[in-house]
Amino acid sequence: MLKVLKMMAFMMMAVVAVSCSDDDDNNDSSVDATAMEGVYTDTLTCTVMSSSFTFENSTITIDGATETTVDVTLPAFSYSTAMSIPAIKVEDLEVTNVLGVLTIAEAEYSGTVTVDGAEKTYSGSIFGTYVDNELTLNYTLTYGSMPMAMVCSITATKQ
Repeated sequence: MLKVLKMMAFMMMAVVAVSCSDDDDNNDSSVDATAMEGVYTDTLTCTVMSSSFTFENSTITIDGATETTVDVTLPAFSYSTAMSIPAIKVEDLEVTNVLGVLTIAEAEYSGTVTVDGAEKTYSGSIFGTYVDNELTLNYTLTYGSMPMAMVCSITATKQ
């Protein structure tokens, strides 16, 4: 009888040890978008029609984060003497977590901004990823009376 009890106790310990494995830790899908908050500076690339432009030292700012949303401020830049794009803030972007990669869900945005006393409209779409302190952000932007959208992307490490 004692042998049987010892055997059952051993089997119970084995079951408990297996069920306490840390395999589930690698599948954490909880979202903490506040981890993305910060400043990211690197080269922004924008394409309009077949022309591509690069803008060194472009800064993206992520702030206003909750556990599941972020606000992204897109960088200001000029790509000709006649066209200057101001910084544009896109708010309340939804963030998800899949296997440790925080993803800014693709979203449409639009609004107006006043530049030199004139009101300009803007619109576009945005999406991105964040992993290991590196942000990859892709967005389109139609600004003012532009007939077509600029397609922009940046990959930068949090400062």
